[in-house]
Amino acid sequence: MILVWRKVTLFTVVFLFFLPAIALAVDFSISDVKIDAYLLENGEVHVIEQFTYEFDGEFNGISREISPKKGAEISSFLAKEGGKDLKTEKDGDMYKVYRSGKDETIQVELQYLIEDGMEKYVDVAQFYWPFFDDRNEADYGRLTIAVHPPRPTDDAIALGYDTAFDKEHITEGGTAVFSVGNVKAGQNGDIRVVFDASLFPGLPFTDTKEMKQEIIDEKMMMKEKAAAFAKGQKTAASAGFWSLLGFAVLFIGICIYDFRRRIQLKQNVVKEVFASEVAIPKQEMSMPATISFTTPDRKFSIPAALMDLVRQGYVKQTGEGRFMLGYRMAREDHEQQLISLLFDQMGSNHSFSVDDLERFMKKEENHRIYTEETTKWKMAVQKEIKQQELFRKRIKIRWMTAAASIIPFFCIIIFAGYELYLWMTLSIFLFLLSLLFSIFYKPLSEKGIRMKEEWKRLNDEFDQMKNEQWNRYSQDDRMRAMIYSLGIHGANLKQFEIWEQKVPAASASDMAYFPIFWPALSNSFAAADEQASQSFTSQSGSPSSGGGVGGGGGGSGAF
Repeated sequence: MILVWRKVTLFTVVFLFFLPAIALAVDFSISDVKIDAYLLENGEVHVIEQFTYEFDGEFNGISREISPKKGAEISSFLAKEGGKDLKTEKDGDMYKVYRSGKDETIQVELQYLIEDGMEKYVDVAQFYWPFFDDRNEADYGRLTIAVHPPRPTDDAIALGYDTAFDKEHITEGGTAVFSVGNVKAGQNGDIRVVFDASLFPGLPFTDTKEMKQEIIDEKMMMKEKAAAFAKGQKTAASAGFWSLLGFAVLFIGICIYDFRRRIQLKQNVVKEVFASEVAIPKQEMSMPATISFTTPDRKFSIPAALMDLVRQGYVKQTGEGRFMLGYRMAREDHEQQLISLLFDQMGSNHSFSVDDLERFMKKEENHRIYTEETTKWKMAVQKEIKQQELFRKRIKIRWMTAAASIIPFFCIIIFAGYELYLWMTLSIFLFLLSLLFSIFYKPLSEKGIRMKEEWKRLNDEFDQMKNEQWNRYSQDDRMRAMIYSLGIHGANLKQFEIWEQKVPAASASDMAYFPIFWPALSNSFAAADEQASQSFTSQSGSPSSGGGVGGGGGGSGAF
């Protein structure tokens, strides 16, 4: 089971790592591979390989990696096409065959000799070899491997491993043929063929022990394990299907149940909100927290937060884009952080102006400080939001879902062990979905829904509020409404015209800071955000061991 996970992980990492190189490589496919291994009486093996390449575009040749297993050697390598010799070049275990062209289908024949590639025992001699392994970077469309004895025999045993498992058959003359078929890149597929030792009189003994029965037992064991695996795979697929189906029904049922409750609650709240004329909602949180909660990620939230400090009396506006700090110890942490940023790091002597902001942002090293401080400020705003009862915890439903997620979790383990990767993927999806649901699912409470709907309605109908209705509210309420509008829309022309209609109805003292000086303020902070964002954006192999028997293997490619 651990091996399966390692293979899946290794394949994913290797694929992602080499993806850019693959994209730039020659575009080709290998549609057919025929390998004939002729065993000689002295134990040497004469190999003839025929590769059919289909190229799309220009190419310079093909490559073949032949990594002999421990103790063996490769010699006498040559390449031909239609009986004509082709130029070859050797670099370690990699052989390059030069044959250039464009948009062609070619058939190249490779020949080489394997020395010390066989083992001989008292009763049998074996050819146990990896013609390809997990280093192979190309798919084989149709692979056939034939191992020929020195002379005809009716006593032969053949075994295939991994991709080559159960693909073997013995012909009448004793030739072992492995009809492997399609082989994906990165797969192993050792082959093992055993003949009577008397066929190899010139091959020295590897060991003075009998091996035939051991090999027969191994083949029988492999068959039994494969049968048991197939049976277990079938059982796992059936059990897993019903388990996942039951989990899916339970999870969907929980979601539908809670979704209906949320819809009903929202409908009731909306009905109450729209039962009377549009109103300025009562204060539940600071205005930055209200803006962030009702409409997240608004870029005008800092100007609105500054004007909220003015509303509360912590800061006084002394002119266009100029402010004086009156009282530092504000109630909320984010208010104190904003005061520190504006009046300590940007301004001086308890004062801050738009000019201070522009001077601060002219220094590129301050862009990082601005980004870090505004991020801390936003986190502090979120902290205030979390302290309110705006979300329902729904602990029972979340714990129920977390407990039920054990079902897809165990299915992942079972499906991985039985190589049911499609079912495993589905199980991973359901497990992650249920896990994320149990951790993060917190629907809005009645208070949260009401706050969103009330402010949404005010935003939508703000320009429709009549002056006599506007006059009934306190100056503080009117300031909150206009600060909210600033935080949502900024000081654009349309909003400026709406504010001008509202301000005359307010007290004369409103003109000290509403809304005539807001465009310069909001535009300056918008420019600072853009500068910081652009600055942030601008800043922002070892030898392999083969997976084949004896460390051998190899693969194919092109260049």
